[in-house]
Amino acid sequence: MQVSWKKHLRPIAALVALFTVGGLFGAVSANASGTTGGTTSSTTGGGYSITVKPYDDFTLKGVVTTARPVTEQMAEAAYKKAGITAPSGLPDSIMKADMATQATIASFIDVSSIAEMPTAQRTGAGRLTVPSKGVWYLSNQFGFTLAKAPGTAYINGYADDGTSLAEVTELTEKVVQTNGGTTNTGDSIADTTASAMNGDTRVTLRPAVAVNRTSKAKVSQAAYETYNYNVSGPITVGERYGGSGDRGTHIFWWQGRAVLCQNPQRDVPPSNVTYTAHTDHGLDTWVEIKRAFYYGFGGPANIFGNNTAAAVLATHFVVAEIFNEFDHQHNFPSDVKNNWWFTALWNKVHDKAEPYGLESMEMVQLANNRGYQWMIFPIYHYYDASFSTQAQTTGDNGSGNWINGGTTADGKFTYGAIDHDTNHVRDVLNLHVTSGIKPSEDTFKVEFWLSADTADGKHYAVKKTKTGQFGGQINDNGTTSIASDEFTPQDLWGKSYWPNDATLYFDENIWMDNYYSRAAKSQGPWSLRGKTNKSESWFRKPTDLTVATEARYYDANGNRVLASPTLNGTQSVLDHLLITPTQQWVRSNETLTYTVILNYDDDGNGKADASATKTKTESTSGGWANGQAHEADSDRFTASDLGLKDGWKPGTYWFDVTVSRSDIAAAPSLTKDSYTHEGKDDAKEKFSIPPKPPVNALPSVSTKVTTGAARDGRPVKDRVTVVMPVNRTDFKVTGVTVKARGRLYWSPDKGAEGKTIPANARKIADLTPLTFTSDMLADGSETLTYDPLTDNALKAAGAQAHLGTGYYTYVWRLDKSDLEGQTATLTWSLGAAKITRTETTDTLFQNMDSTVSDGWKPGAEQTGMTAVWTPAILKVGHVGQADGKWMDGRPAANAILNMVETTDATGRTPTATAQTSQIQLKTDGTGVFPTQAIGMGETRYYKVWESQVGKPFNKPKNGAYWMVTAKQVPGTTGVQLTVTGTSDETRWLVRAWTGTDNGTSAGSALKNNPVDWTIKLGDTLDANVTPPVTGSDGDTLRLQAAVVGAATVAGLGAALALTRRRTHAGRHSA
Repeated sequence: MQVSWKKHLRPIAALVALFTVGGLFGAVSANASGTTGGTTSSTTGGGYSITVKPYDDFTLKGVVTTARPVTEQMAEAAYKKAGITAPSGLPDSIMKADMATQATIASFIDVSSIAEMPTAQRTGAGRLTVPSKGVWYLSNQFGFTLAKAPGTAYINGYADDGTSLAEVTELTEKVVQTNGGTTNTGDSIADTTASAMNGDTRVTLRPAVAVNRTSKAKVSQAAYETYNYNVSGPITVGERYGGSGDRGTHIFWWQGRAVLCQNPQRDVPPSNVTYTAHTDHGLDTWVEIKRAFYYGFGGPANIFGNNTAAAVLATHFVVAEIFNEFDHQHNFPSDVKNNWWFTALWNKVHDKAEPYGLESMEMVQLANNRGYQWMIFPIYHYYDASFSTQAQTTGDNGSGNWINGGTTADGKFTYGAIDHDTNHVRDVLNLHVTSGIKPSEDTFKVEFWLSADTADGKHYAVKKTKTGQFGGQINDNGTTSIASDEFTPQDLWGKSYWPNDATLYFDENIWMDNYYSRAAKSQGPWSLRGKTNKSESWFRKPTDLTVATEARYYDANGNRVLASPTLNGTQSVLDHLLITPTQQWVRSNETLTYTVILNYDDDGNGKADASATKTKTESTSGGWANGQAHEADSDRFTASDLGLKDGWKPGTYWFDVTVSRSDIAAAPSLTKDSYTHEGKDDAKEKFSIPPKPPVNALPSVSTKVTTGAARDGRPVKDRVTVVMPVNRTDFKVTGVTVKARGRLYWSPDKGAEGKTIPANARKIADLTPLTFTSDMLADGSETLTYDPLTDNALKAAGAQAHLGTGYYTYVWRLDKSDLEGQTATLTWSLGAAKITRTETTDTLFQNMDSTVSDGWKPGAEQTGMTAVWTPAILKVGHVGQADGKWMDGRPAANAILNMVETTDATGRTPTATAQTSQIQLKTDGTGVFPTQAIGMGETRYYKVWESQVGKPFNKPKNGAYWMVTAKQVPGTTGVQLTVTGTSDETRWLVRAWTGTDNGTSAGSALKNNPVDWTIKLGDTLDANVTPPVTGSDGDTLRLQAAVVGAATVAGLGAALALTRRRTHAGRHSA
């Protein structure tokens, strides 16, 4: 807040009496308007108006001006008191007198005789209606004036600088109370000065400021000797005032200054004559000369106002008279002394009072060497200063760590504001010299007022006074600061804390105490208003709190963990509090209590069946910033605090928290006494330990292949059942989707049943998972049929056919990872209660192994794969030609062949279960025996003989036959085959045996053996058939060995085809 001393002249009632005299020339008609901005009332309802206006930059907003009539008797009494002869025609003739007379008479009007009841009054500027014409006495709290109705009256108001009327009135009352009526009484007011305004009929009478008479110390004269014949310059003759000759004078201009003639008996200089300045303080007359200029032309207390002519003439002639410049050649014009302006100034010059600042004046004379008039003018050696203030606060009770307080531009409190700090505040007054000479040892007094205006209309105020000194502390254009004593809440309103919902602010009243230098422009008083100053005021608003909480968990070793307590666990729990001010700071060292209740609901009805309470008290050390969360932990709770033995039990637990103060004095920053957060419905504030379900809630899988034996080289179907869990009417788990993942293995033996895969087992493929949806499992279980012939995973592994002998085993499992991230609903009966619990699968299955499998189950999940093979016969005779070559083969059409399994390679003894198979060859000599089964690794023997054949073919002699040996290699399909005869003839007739390539087994990874075999056999023809001339040596040998005589050899072949049963099983889907 900056207040210039240049604007110190603000009216304060009871310190000064300001008055104005309105006059005849400002008159307006009786029906003139002028009521804007105010209200008027009259006790009589008359019809003549006086237009009320404020002077200069003053305002009359809210000011009540009253009007009372001036009678002839009152006017006569005023003239008598003033010592002036009264004219006839009173009271109207007052308004015809000169300005000085009007001013004097106005000051002697006896107000007491008309003070009982105003005739009329108005609030603010505008038209004031009175009942009759004539002279009226107008007054308000700032001054008084005389006016003629109808007409215009100028009257003092208060400064129009944003200060309200209430503040001005309050400050006035403070000043009166503070000074006790001793320093600023009427006795201390040196005088009133009048200034006449030329051109209208108003005269402003302004006060001289109170003079402190305790010190007469003089300012060093050397400090003023700024001119000593070292400055010269031409003079310019300005405007002339007054009559001719000695009855008038000019204004002259030198170095930009207006100067006056001091010796009129000399000639007036022409323009541009050089004058040289010097100072001389040795004359006793200088005090009177200074007074003449002080109250006269250009002076700070110019009694002539805007009447320049009166001011110039009065100052010129009074100065000349003081210097005794009128001699026998230039007698003082007698009529000059009779002028009102001469009398008014002469009386002021000879007043014994010391007007404020007189001794800071320096009189400068201008001399010339040509005999023209000497000139004279004053220089005012004032220093000028300004004030600013800054409220401060501290958190450590005045240890010196003071922090500027107040409000930022956006309306938020800065750190250090009273609204949140601990104890003491103070105000700092900064004095800054802005111009002029160096101050001496002037001292001043400051009243520091701390006030509080509360929301309920109460006002509290306290003052502390301090004296400060300029001397030795400040240089020209420097600054010094004076800090008030500390203020506490106890000082302000007798309590240990600052009032809530209140605006707190500092005001200052300042005045000069010992005016040694006589060099300040003003002795005050000055007032600095802080209520609207952001550096001087705070709105002390209490704050609400928000309380957010979070349950936290600790293991048996005191380490924080994320998981909540478990059934029968020994973990401890606490409540973590986040307490946030929402409007203002919570000031330092207030005391709050945290009451934390742990509730336990053991039956799910939402009500606490047991509870435990822990309290904790904390000081708001350092203050809590608005909008920032303060963190605090409750003491820890264990299950035993709730009376639970052997750890935590099933049920729901939650925290309730209350943050409170014991009374307003413990935490005055708060709006109310307590703030509560209930945690029953807050997920962060509660935890549950689920009741133990009546059965195991973990899912399980069981499987069964559709057949335990196969021989076609194809995998068999599998039935997979998932149970979630053994759902029944009194227990269900719903809402979970389960995936069953399987693998198909081959092994050379069955292996032992259990969870371990045999070491000699070989994985064929990972199967495509089966998905059991929550809908499928709604009734607790579901069975799906796995069809290997539709699984692309097996197709890619080449395992849908051509599987060799051995054991094929399915192994299914449930992976825990497939169950995560889901929500399950558990429902069961607990006595008469129906328990429903929602649980994440992560929690529900937290004790589940990573994999749940039905394991290696030869009895349920294994298929033993045997082999088959099919013998096909091709029997063709070949006839020798004349050229010695064999002719094209001739089929042994309609020949009948037989086959039976025997116990060994001799073919003599059929097996116990053997059945003879008989086929009749087709016309092309082919036929196929039934498919033969053979176990893994077995060797079997088969007897084949011909029982009938058409001519020219002959059956083998002497009952000879062929022997077929089939050997099964483990892990492969089909068989390894050998064919031989029991005689030379039958051996000779075995032409060849060939099998169809069957690839590699996906089970054992071994090369498969053929399943389909073709055996080519020959046959003998009748005699007299010419053998070939050029046959092979082998054929010749066989022929010679087998037949004596002419014979023809025929070859016979057989074809073996394997037929397969292809079955297709559908896959169940829900």
